[in-house]
Amino acid sequence: MLLVLPCHAAAAADSRDYLPRLRQLFYVAANDESAVLRAMSFLQQTFPTSPDLWPPVAQAYYGALEGLRAKYSNGLFDKLYHLQKAISTLRELPEKNPESLEILFLRFSLFHQVPSFFGVRSTVSPDLERLIVILEAHLDEQVPVDIQRAMATYLRACGEADRFQAARLEEVLRRTASLS
Repeated sequence: MLLVLPCHAAAAADSRDYLPRLRQLFYVAANDESAVLRAMSFLQQTFPTSPDLWPPVAQAYYGALEGLRAKYSNGLFDKLYHLQKAISTLRELPEKNPESLEILFLRFSLFHQVPSFFGVRSTVSPDLERLIVILEAHLDEQVPVDIQRAMATYLRACGEADRFQAARLEEVLRRTASLS
């Protein structure tokens, strides 16, 4: 975002041991340009194969990191290049992994910021509703409660939620306050 997956990387992928560190790197990268390449390097070292062979959540983070590279790029060509890579990576991952709150959230968090002429805005409202439903039902136990709270806070603040959805997100935040 190159061919045989070593045993230690496969074990990390299966047990999701890499996810806490990846999440930490990603959330720093969201506000720190220099951290983007560190997070991408971490993924490439953890999974020294082609990104399309990585676990779906790792692919989603890689796509979101490409989106951050676009954000931080100075030249228009570089911005477009990285944004197209991000969109290509994230476009279909949530449908292929409908149980994953994290993959859906990563797509939403990028696509809701992308101008409409890229043709991805049509996913934003349905993704937001799906995210709220998953958060309300606590359907993805792979995502820690503190991360779910951060997601709900982001969804509430991003400006896409209507009043009814914002109230539902508030309820998620109230419910999860005692769990974190």
